Amino acid sequence: MGGAASGRTSAHLKTRVYTARHTCASCQVIKGIDLMRVMKWMGHRSYQTTLGYAHLAPDHLMDNLRALKGGAAPKLMLINGSPTNATE
Repeated sequence: MGGAASGRTSAHLKTRVYTARHTCASCQVIKGIDLMRVMKWMGHRSYQTTLGYAHLAPDHLMDNLRALKGGAAPKLMLINGSPTNATE
């Protein structure tokens, strides 16, 4: 057999694998797993590839990304109602 039908099957399988990988990476980022761990899990050779998922990250990860790109540093987190940089 083969021919056009075989080509369509192959294309559909490739699309399904890509979709499953994309979903896996997206779910990790949405759950708050840092991008470096996602990169290693997914086997991406380039951090730029993984960075494409950053828009799905919780706000605290986006704050970190902005700081790395030269923007404002993340806000200090309060612990027991006090800023983490408070002196005693």
